[in-house]
Amino acid sequence: MFQDWYISAAVYLEKELRRKNKCDGMDVLNDYVLENREDFAEIELDDLDDFVTAEFEPFKKWLLSQNFDWLEINSNGIWVLKSSNNQIKAKSTISLLQKLNFDDREKRLIDEDIYNLNTDLIDDYINLIKKLAGNSNNKQDIVFRCKYRLALCAKDDGNIPSDTKIYYWIEAAEAAKVISNTLISSECFMNAAQIQQKENYHRESAKNYEFALELQNDKTEKIQLARYARVQYEIIGDHQSASKMFVLEKDIEKITEENQAIKFILWLHRKTSLYGEKPSSVIKFAAILLAIATLLVFFNGTDKFCSAIELFDSSAENRFESLINNLGNSIYFSFVTFTTLGYGEITPVGFLGKLISICLSVSGLLLTTLFMVTFVRKYSRP
Repeated sequence: MFQDWYISAAVYLEKELRRKNKCDGMDVLNDYVLENREDFAEIELDDLDDFVTAEFEPFKKWLLSQNFDWLEINSNGIWVLKSSNNQIKAKSTISLLQKLNFDDREKRLIDEDIYNLNTDLIDDYINLIKKLAGNSNNKQDIVFRCKYRLALCAKDDGNIPSDTKIYYWIEAAEAAKVISNTLISSECFMNAAQIQQKENYHRESAKNYEFALELQNDKTEKIQLARYARVQYEIIGDHQSASKMFVLEKDIEKITEENQAIKFILWLHRKTSLYGEKPSSVIKFAAILLAIATLLVFFNGTDKFCSAIELFDSSAENRFESLINNLGNSIYFSFVTFTTLGYGEITPVGFLGKLISICLSVSGLLLTTLFMVTFVRKYSRP
């Protein structure tokens, strides 16, 4: 995942390679962090080694993804300066900054600490973004940094229209996506959605909450974002989309739930009614349950007919007709028990038969209630 300091670290690395021709990447990164200690002030001195170790592989992966023409990693893991005959295509962070004619102030703006930003810098960042306009891939990191900082500068400025702030956040989100910084992109989409929510742009707000949700990795945040999107859809009466968000919210909740009992209840709730969002699922589940119960009763028998196994073993005439009658009686008994009508002309026999009856009657009560609640909930929405 891209970090703000990657570009300046790459510049430092290139300078070191041009001076030494080869170096150990871990050592260079460690030297960079120590020389720029003020940029990592939040990290305790004793934790710097752990920080460098943790960030080394992501930084290395980012470097390789940039295809810098000056960098090569040999088979021994040593970073060496790669000679290139094609200077036109050379992709150097140093030459990029020079080519764009950044002055010292602009360079400072690009690396400005986000906690030092203020509204006075808005015009500066707008001009920087204009200067960077273009589709060259090697500018994308800098474009992102400028757009993100512009959005942060404008965030608390009461003189800037909300639509403009929304535009800044969405631009920053898209720029972050380009460099695969999904966490910042999610944050930017969420900030845009929050402003849209305040301005009553509920559909647009819901969409941006969804975008933020797709890019978010933290499951707790995903649940919250799904909830925000659902509320926005409910406000505008888009209950189908709201239902989709509710199901997604519950699915994530089920995954993160540590209590196995609650996890099972959530799983059962999903299977039976899609968390109360789909009445037809209740009917399907009830039909499957009745089919299973019917087969069990058919093979177990009741006081009115023998079990299917006994009938198969017997030498009775009209065996096929008896099987059909027994199956019909099994269906009838299961349905009457499931609906708790309980006429009583057929009664279960044996432990298994009684257990089936208990399970059927309890399931019937629960599923009938669940169906009514789900049906009313779905079709009584305005």
